[in-house]
Amino acid sequence: MARADVERVIDGDTLVLRGGQRLRLIGIDAPEMPHDGRGPEPYAREARAALVDLSSGPDTNKDRVVGVQYGQSPRDRYGRGLAHLFLTNGDNVQASLLRRGLATSLFLPPNGEYLDCYAAAETEARAARRGIWSQAGFHPIAAKRIGRAAQGYRVVTGTVTSARCRRTGVWLRLDGVLGVKIGQEDLGYFEGRDLCRLHGRQVSVRGLVRRYRGSSRMRLRHPLYLDAGDGSDRRQAAPGPR
Repeated sequence: MARADVERVIDGDTLVLRGGQRLRLIGIDAPEMPHDGRGPEPYAREARAALVDLSSGPDTNKDRVVGVQYGQSPRDRYGRGLAHLFLTNGDNVQASLLRRGLATSLFLPPNGEYLDCYAAAETEARAARRGIWSQAGFHPIAAKRIGRAAQGYRVVTGTVTSARCRRTGVWLRLDGVLGVKIGQEDLGYFEGRDLCRLHGRQVSVRGLVRRYRGSSRMRLRHPLYLDAGDGSDRRQAAPGPR
């Protein structure tokens, strides 16, 4: 694991290391700070302040040495470094932000290290309705009630009214309203789960809801974001390195 000094924090999931390298934290997505004329999303300032506190300590004028573990894919398309961040005591920064309800967990293959840990931390915050999870927009919503305004990160419940295998992957439809795609390239993560047998089952999914050609869609990239009530989506949280 590399050691680095944090120079400044941009937002709740992005910072700059001494030397100028911009670092995007793997596994989380924090609320957006003001940009392009838009105001901050709820808890964006709190998320940034928490990352400043974690990475700088009580004296924000002093750099803090942190552990940087780069992902299997070490850079994103914008040239930012992709890494898991650890404090000198071994605490995982992403997990801390997730437990406080200041970010949502985000899985972008192939960087799946500590995915179980991050999903468990998010689940803890959701159950306690901390941070963003105290906002009405983050409370579970029935698929039948999804409209044009229900976009962004959502927890959606509903009955699987159709389950179809296609060349591009598996498509589930919840209550005839929300289309949920598990892409062909991600089906390996769902090994051992017969997704077509979910037809008629009540499920809960979480992820980004987007509008496409007048309909609502969500993409699932890992079974941790699909709860069919059978416990098969749950795994033991993996501890971070010390």
